[in-house]
Amino acid sequence: MCEREGEHLLDAIGQVAREVRRSHGVVLNDVGVEKLDEWFCDGLNGYGAESVAQLLLLAVHRAELLGYTSADVVRFIHAVTDPSTHVTVDAGGAHQPRGLRS
Repeated sequence: MCEREGEHLLDAIGQVAREVRRSHGVVLNDVGVEKLDEWFCDGLNGYGAESVAQLLLLAVHRAELLGYTSADVVRFIHAVTDPSTHVTVDAGGAHQPRGLRS
């Protein structure tokens, strides 16, 4: 088991992934989450956060394989997020942006 301090799970996983890549040249693209289609809104350090970390690591790895830079990926994230739209959580734990209906 690897333990790292961080403000939340993504910080800790990011530190480990950076250290492994710099020290050993190995790209981490998996944190062991098997059921990515299952979603739990259980905070910044729960199963939902593990799923987000897994998806982000995989997306970054595949983006690099296609030739995208980290700046490209960050620019994409900034483009698809809207700081004026706050995400709320309904009683079932699903995220819904305010003002949008699914």
